[in-house]
Amino acid sequence: MQPNERVYAHSFLDLNLTLMASTSDRVAVAFLNKVFHRQGSESLKLRTMTDLSERIGTQISACFERLGTQALEGSEFSPITGLPLPEAQLPLSITNPDVKPISPSVVNEAVNRAKTKNPQLQIAPLTEVFETPELTCYAAVDDIGVKKQKANREKTMASPKKEKKEYVAHTVVKVLSDKEEHTLTGIGMEGVFRVLLGFLLFNQLLTHQSLIFFTDGAKNIRSNINKFFSFRPFRIILDWYHLDKKCGEHLSLGIQGTQKRNQVWEALRRVLWVGDVQAARTYLKGLDMRFIKSKDWIEKLDAYLERNTDFIPCYAVRAELGLKNSSNAVEKANDLIVAQRQKHNGMSWSPDGSGASASIRAALVNGELSYWLKHQTMPFTMHTHISWTAPVASVA
Repeated sequence: MQPNERVYAHSFLDLNLTLMASTSDRVAVAFLNKVFHRQGSESLKLRTMTDLSERIGTQISACFERLGTQALEGSEFSPITGLPLPEAQLPLSITNPDVKPISPSVVNEAVNRAKTKNPQLQIAPLTEVFETPELTCYAAVDDIGVKKQKANREKTMASPKKEKKEYVAHTVVKVLSDKEEHTLTGIGMEGVFRVLLGFLLFNQLLTHQSLIFFTDGAKNIRSNINKFFSFRPFRIILDWYHLDKKCGEHLSLGIQGTQKRNQVWEALRRVLWVGDVQAARTYLKGLDMRFIKSKDWIEKLDAYLERNTDFIPCYAVRAELGLKNSSNAVEKANDLIVAQRQKHNGMSWSPDGSGASASIRAALVNGELSYWLKHQTMPFTMHTHISWTAPVASVA
């Protein structure tokens, strides 16, 4: 409690936080004053409601960090590094789980179906192992930046100097396992990964389960995965949407003419869809120089494919097996938790305000805000899918 602060009912706080996480603070407070017929000295003050929202969002974030720390300590992991303690004796069910993959006969049937649907596809003999989805924990990881508020916003008469834009970097993780899910978010990727590890351990999602990460290929995400999960087997898969998008972006800058660009793009799609990275790289290197407007961008695309070779599976067979090929779940979560509220023209955020807003929206996406208001803690568990959309407030 702050000096002279009122005690608010849970229902009021729920409405207030939901509105302030969904629209601008000014619109939210004006709407509340209209609904509750507050005027003059009795009106809800913008600064008071903004501070209240930020404080609760910060408390929710701190709660997840605390629960993650407790889970790590209870599982013989360092809460500081997130690594197993030197004396830890982790069970084999975590460090080397014996999980049966999809049988070769089922995989062969999927290969044949893929070839029937796409006769032009040349699928090489597969050495790839395909996970049993019911025995797999998926973690889709993405990051997003919002414009950072300047520390000094004073106006000067002098011509403004062009300054490098600074961003508040959020990390969002969508955990999926056997029809249940949970969304985690935070500022600072390492901190989010520590909470993620604690969450997976607490919910026994690393026990007798395969572990698969979906990413957009960002190096910092991959390095954190390797850092925090080196004690057990895992797999990283490059999201098909980002792979296809990256190819299109580089080809637009490297190939002369839209028609030729699209022709090359489609050729790459065919070989990358079946996971044949070497064929894609060979094709790029054999392009007719007459159609290349920037060799540098073609070489950058080749380097990108080389870096991500180990993370590009046979998407065609995975699709036939009904397995995930995309991190669209975390893309949607990113949009709901951060982008919809914080990425608008003219907006800038302090780290505290940005993090608090994202924490509240994550609690809403997980269906946990009411639980927090009643118990001042979080369940820290998986849940069935909740379809949440931000309400629209109007003061007209």
